[in-house]
Parts: sequence; C-alpha cells; structure tokens
Amino acid sequence: MTLSFITGGTSGFPKFVRYTKERWLRVVDVKARMLVEAGIGPSSRVLVMHPMAPWSIGQVFFEGAATLGAQVFPVGLSLRAATLSRLLDDFAPTVICAGGRNLARVLQSLELRSQQELARCVELVLTAGELLEQDVRAELRRLLECDVRDIYGCAELDALAIEGASAGIMHLVPDYQYRLLVDGTTEALVVGRCGQLEVCDQQRGREWHNTGDQVMILAPECSDNPWGTPNIRIEGRTDLVVAFGDGCAVGQRQLLELTTTAGLSKAQLQVTRSPKGDSVVLMCSLGTGLSDAQAIERQFLDLCTDFADALQAGCIKAFTVRLADDSSDFWDTERSKTPDIVTRMSTPGSHSSA
Repeated sequence: MTLSFITGGTSGFPKFVRYTKERWLRVVDVKARMLVEAGIGPSSRVLVMHPMAPWSIGQVFFEGAATLGAQVFPVGLSLRAATLSRLLDDFAPTVICAGGRNLARVLQSLELRSQQELARCVELVLTAGELLEQDVRAELRRLLECDVRDIYGCAELDALAIEGASAGIMHLVPDYQYRLLVDGTTEALVVGRCGQLEVCDQQRGREWHNTGDQVMILAPECSDNPWGTPNIRIEGRTDLVVAFGDGCAVGQRQLLELTTTAGLSKAQLQVTRSPKGDSVVLMCSLGTGLSDAQAIERQFLDLCTDFADALQAGCIKAFTVRLADDSSDFWDTERSKTPDIVTRMSTPGSHSSA
C-alpha cells in the first residue's frame, strides 16, 4: 500500500508525500501522543477544521484523535457559515484543531449565538499549518475564552513539536533525530544556537530533511517538556524569499523586522509578475505602531535598500503600500495559509507562494 498526499505549496509548487502503511500508522501515533499530552481523551469532542485530501493534515488529526476514543467531527473548510453554525450547536466541541487565522475568520462569520455557545463548551484550540502569530492567538482567546496551543510540523514528516504551557516554546517529539544548519555547517542542538532545523527519520533511512525553518534552541528549564527533548522557538522560514529581475531580493526576515519596527500586526508582500516587470504591493494590517502608509513605505525601503535601489532604477514596475481593511485583503494559498510573501503571474486567479 502507498498513500499519496501533497505538500501545501507555501514555499513552492506542491510535491508528493508518499506513505507506506507502516509510516502512516506511525505519524498518526505521533499525533495521538501529542493530543494526549494536550489533554485529549475519550471524553473529548474534537472538531477538525483542517483541509482534507489531497493534503494529509486533516486526516492525521482526525485519525489521531479517533484512536484515543474521542468523538471526532472532521468538518474541513468548505461549509457555509449558516450550516456550520447549526452543526456546531449539535456537536458542541470541547477541542478545535484548525489553522489559527482561518479559525478566527470562521468564528467571526458565525452567528453571535453560535459564538457564545462555542465559548461555553470549547476548552482548547490546537492550531497548526502556519506559525501562530500573537494577534491571532489573542483573537482566538478573546472569542473562545480558552487555552490556545500551537503544533509545529511540515508536510514531509507531519508533526514535529507541540507548544507547552509557555507560549512560543515547542517540545520536539522524540521520534526523530534533529540537527541545525548554521552558515552551511551542521551542528547539534545546543542551547542558544539558531539555525535551520534538519530532521532525520531513521526508520526511513539516513536522509536528512531541511524544514526551511529557522529555530532557536532553548534551555530545558524553560517549560514542562513531557519527553525530555530539546525545546525550540520558531523564528521564521528561511526559504520565503522573492527575487526580482535585477537580482535584488526580499525575504521573510525583512518583513518580520518591518512588523516589529513599524508596530504592524501583519505584513504580506504581494508580487504580480508580468513580462513588462514586477508590480509589488505591501499589504499591512495595523497594530500599535505606524498608521500612515507613506511612513510604512519609508520604513520598508530603509530596511530593503537593494529593493529601493531597483525601484528607483525602474527595474520594478510599481510599488504600493496598502492598509488592509480585513483579512480578505491578504492572499491565501489553496490550503488557506497566509504566507508573508506571495507571487502570482499577471493572468487573473493564478498565484503561488515565493
């Protein structure tokens, strides 16, 4: 038996991920142990609001919860708000597994009565699929009045770590080997070091998978790790970079620095490619800092000097800073992720992540 799913396309065109029966049972078991650590068991009613086929994330979540004897409702992403409201009234979930930003959007679309009922019965939200940002965590806590914890993983290996009691501190599962790639050199997971996380599943051979994620290794006393494995904090992806025709590039790190220095809630670089040149929109959701588009533009160009030079020279067709009215102004992937950098061709409707 071979079961094939695909990656989500956050850092490139989707790729096949193939599972033998043994490998599939293993990733489900890893997810089940994470769910146990989060307090899920036979008395839990688990709502799974992740995409299903052709992606594996929803399937692994609901099979993992089902093996624990929980009641499970794999609802996916496509139900209308009115239909979902009625079903949730009947199911009354105690746990919701979902992408954080998408869950916040769905909750706001529900009838007020349904929101209030969910706040009464939901005890835990487990997010996964994209890095849980602090404004999203705060919004979910406000709407549901419950604990919110994040699960970290990648499509090629599924779940790798779960957040503990302290926000942002992840406990790596003991099922794999880990190392860091720092300036082209592989290193052990030493406290205080930061690098790209690489993972090896020894049951499948000696091949190391580079997750593309920059992580910081934290001291073991930082939190209550159930497995005694290293603790990590996800700093961001290293492969989300968009390059332009003159050779300049903008990466996720620069956008993260912009959100910090300008006090933004969210920033996304939207790049439209065409034979006549690239048009770039910096879509911003305001936070506690700058609120003027021109001031944000100046801050961005100060951070991205080679981009500013290319724009001045005419190598980039157009650049605009826009303030988002709501979450629909940000571009999503097919799996409802919201990457920091998204590119698309000028043909309407086609877009992909950088």
